[in-house]
Amino acid sequence: MAIKIRLARGGSKKRPFYRIVATDSRMPRDGRFIEKLGTYNPLLPKNDDKRVIMNMERVKHWLGLGAKPTDRIQRMLEADGTLPKTTRNNPKKAVNFSLLILLISINKIVQVNKAIIIISIISFGDILYV
Repeated sequence: MAIKIRLARGGSKKRPFYRIVATDSRMPRDGRFIEKLGTYNPLLPKNDDKRVIMNMERVKHWLGLGAKPTDRIQRMLEADGTLPKTTRNNPKKAVNFSLLILLISINKIVQVNKAIIIISIISFGDILYV
C-alpha cells in the first residue's frame, strides 16, 4: 500500500480550503483518507500563521513510514525546514526568438565587404553559437 501525504479539497466553489491528509495513493483526491494531518487555506495572505497548519509530529511519523509527499506538500515541508530543499527543473527563459527569426533560416548567406560569410546559427539552451 503506497501512502501519500496530499491535499484533499473542501470549501465551496471559488473558495478553496484543503485538508492535509495521509492516504492510500489509489484513493480519490477528496475520498477516503487514513489520517488528517492539517489544513491549508490558500485564500489567507502568505504571511498568515493560519494559512498552513500541520501536526508536524504526525507528518514526521508518516514520512518515517515511507509516505511520499506531493509536490505542493513537499514545498510546504521545505519552507518549514522539515525536508531539505530540492533543486527543481526551472529552465531559464528561451532565447529571444524574434531576433532569431530576423537572422536565420538556419544557413544564411550574408555579403560583407565583397566577401560571402555563411553564418550558421545553432541554439543550444540559452547559449547562442554563431
